[in-house]
Amino acid sequence: MKTLKVGITALFEPQVTRHARTFMRALAVARSKLPGLSKIEFLFRDDGASEETALTVARYFIKNEVDVVVGHFSSDAALSTAQHYRRAGILLITPAATMDALCEPANGAFRLCPPDKQLAMKLIDFVISRSWSKLDVGADDSAHGMALARAVCDEASRRGLSVIVPGGECDAEIFAGRLGKSREKILACANKAKNNPLILTDDAASPSLGVKPHKSPDVYIVGIPAVTTPLSDLFGKYCRQHYGDEPETYYMECIAAFQIIAQLAESNKTNYLYLLCEKDFETVLGKISFIYGESRHSVHKVWELTENGFNVIAI
Repeated sequence: MKTLKVGITALFEPQVTRHARTFMRALAVARSKLPGLSKIEFLFRDDGASEETALTVARYFIKNEVDVVVGHFSSDAALSTAQHYRRAGILLITPAATMDALCEPANGAFRLCPPDKQLAMKLIDFVISRSWSKLDVGADDSAHGMALARAVCDEASRRGLSVIVPGGECDAEIFAGRLGKSREKILACANKAKNNPLILTDDAASPSLGVKPHKSPDVYIVGIPAVTTPLSDLFGKYCRQHYGDEPETYYMECIAAFQIIAQLAESNKTNYLYLLCEKDFETVLGKISFIYGESRHSVHKVWELTENGFNVIAI
């Protein structure tokens, strides 16, 4: 029987991104709890969360004839490599790369997180529910942040809202960016004379964001909620037992990716593309199937940041 060969890639430095720790913890838990992973040969490469390094990683995986790549948390890293994998007949399964273009047919990727356009729709739903009509939309310098900000602007315009010149009079500010930059944005807004409500996006949906600082504006976060299934409860318990921490954003998506490749390895079939397109997979996220590379299960929630942490907001 053919051994499934899987490339594992992301930025592996937890000092740079908390997602690195989440990804490696999920892999460690999965390899200890999923027997099917014992049948897989793993190759590891750090993509640096950059296009240039990711392309070097892709060339390495293609040269070594991997069947599947799991990773590329960074949207720009994933997008720069996806077409190369597709042409080489390699499947890309990403837990966290959200850029809309990634799952277009020319790229052929499969993702377990929601795309930017879906988050943008949920965010604008929330804005409209608060009767805010003039928005100041900004981003950090990451490809993901800028792409998400564009998606939010497009959705706002499509639904009749105004996106103003940065620094002008607005009803609410929106900031798309990494966790650290989102935290900096909250502190910067706390020092402004006028405290407009601030809406942050997916990377900010982490306990590491902290609590609402004194004198900061009302802060809301639109992101991916924790999933509740019997399997997610079990793998959440494993995370707490192994590391003494609650699972963070994208932990369950990572576990789901490893469950999917375990099921591919156990299928005794080699047409992995057909299986991903046609099969239902049992995962911590529930039963997963893909349509044009997108997972059918994807959802978002809105939280308010308070002095005591996160509160869920109903729209």
